[in-house]
Amino acid sequence: MALHFLNCKKLYKLHNQVPPILAGGINKDNVKQAIDFVKPFGIDLLSSVSINEHFEQAKLAAFFSKSE
Repeated sequence: MALHFLNCKKLYKLHNQVPPILAGGINKDNVKQAIDFVKPFGIDLLSSVSINEHFEQAKLAAFFSKSE
């Protein structure tokens, strides 16, 4: 799955002023691409690795294995 940014120019401008935190749509299949492209300060991954706001070990392991 490719990442889609509505306004990359605005994102780059903000990146120089505020360290970005990625949220929304980040999952094990696109996390590496997102990190390489945006170089964020952090990533909100709760919905990608949890069920009912409880972390799932298998989902965490899959997510982090793909983010390296």
